[in-house]
Amino acid sequence: MKLTAVERLIIANQHQILELIDAENADNHKLCREAIERGYLEDYYWITNTSILNEPSSDVIDVVRNTLNMFDWLQRLLGVDDGKNIPSNALFDGFDGNTEDDHFAYMEFFLQGSHGSPRYESLKWTKPKDHNSHAPMVHIYERMLTVWEDLSKDGYDHLTEEDAHKVLSVRTNHEG
Repeated sequence: MKLTAVERLIIANQHQILELIDAENADNHKLCREAIERGYLEDYYWITNTSILNEPSSDVIDVVRNTLNMFDWLQRLLGVDDGKNIPSNALFDGFDGNTEDDHFAYMEFFLQGSHGSPRYESLKWTKPKDHNSHAPMVHIYERMLTVWEDLSKDGYDHLTEEDAHKVLSVRTNHEG
């Protein structure tokens, strides 16, 4: 993300103030200020120590929300009462924290924001408890979503266990 000169000036001034009031970290604030003043774009992430400069696209957000909704639907339809009888391919694997970091970060935010809400209660039965699949999953989820969205275009009330297996068969046939 490229910052305007005014934005860089504001951030540099903030670091200059922090240099004065945070003596323990003054050297770090000075380094940050100088990098911002000089426009060293590659160091912005390191300087802010946050992903604030990497906004996820609306496509990423849609994939995450739709994937969570799909797995919630799959697990409810397949009779998730105690989590013991769920087919392993109906368990939500999460997203890869290394290669799908935007998806992973938004998923974590969204699930934490829903914490305490029964909306995604079924997703507590997942393969990795941290929702990190450690393998790319977006391409598999997108194939599943195509089938799920086609089946559910008239709503979810009429969907059957057979429909769930149609969605899961896409996953089974494309993993590996």
